[in-house]
Amino acid sequence: MQLEDVAQDASSVTAKFAGGTTEAGDLLVGADGPHSTVRSRVFGGPQPRYAGYVAWRGVIEEAALPPVAERELRDNYAFFLTPREMVLSYWQPGGDDDSRRGRRRLNWLWHHPLKAEALADLLTDASGRYHAAGIPPPLIRPEVIAAFRAEARALLPPQFGAVTEATPAPFVQPIFDLESPRVVTGRVALLGDAAFVARPHVGAGVSKAALNAAWLAEALAAQPNDIGAALAAYEKRALAFGSAMVARARYLGAYLEDPPRPGLPPEPLKMMRAIGAPLREIPELAGSL
Repeated sequence: MQLEDVAQDASSVTAKFAGGTTEAGDLLVGADGPHSTVRSRVFGGPQPRYAGYVAWRGVIEEAALPPVAERELRDNYAFFLTPREMVLSYWQPGGDDDSRRGRRRLNWLWHHPLKAEALADLLTDASGRYHAAGIPPPLIRPEVIAAFRAEARALLPPQFGAVTEATPAPFVQPIFDLESPRVVTGRVALLGDAAFVARPHVGAGVSKAALNAAWLAEALAAQPNDIGAALAAYEKRALAFGSAMVARARYLGAYLEDPPRPGLPPEPLKMMRAIGAPLREIPELAGSL
């Protein structure tokens, strides 16, 4: 069902759905993603913020890997870095979850700076419709794909350039992040991407949502007769961890932004070495675990 609104009082909370259906309970958990209706209706925002760069992405069958890319990409988690770009590729199972050599698929991703004013054109389809949250791959205009391929040929090394050329249907993902000042109000709690969205460099979106769920369950179990106190305990942990994760991801991705952020000189190798560090080894995150 499509959630349209939320109402609450001191003793209960009610979800209102399209068509007039309602459901009432003791607690409503908003786990409805980056463009959360719960966050919008109950908390009044905020909305995801564009980071100043996009990720061009694609997948190709292992059998289609171009010869020029064989030596560097066949058995590696590969990266290419410049002061303003980051490209990476890694292997994933092929059809029917087949991970045998020769049956895999290569997943590649190119983080590419792009000013906000240029993003609107990228996300507008041939009919003139603007897809603010991200354009479905089949609706990307042919001239946009052609411009992407030309830029890839000009900027990327031969290995990655050939991979992008061999990809039949590349697509684009705008990079957003989101930091909520509150994740609890009354009997409503936000969880996962509805509360915080970190740029992908931290690589912990699933961990964040799982931790939120565990912390909420623990808080409710510890104080089953005082939902207000339980939610306050949950919010304290979720806010500290979520804010620290968003801040770290912004730090790791700052050199990719367009325009570049003042005071943060490009150090892509340093950033790359920090990407993917275990959460317990990141001081600003470890204290919240």
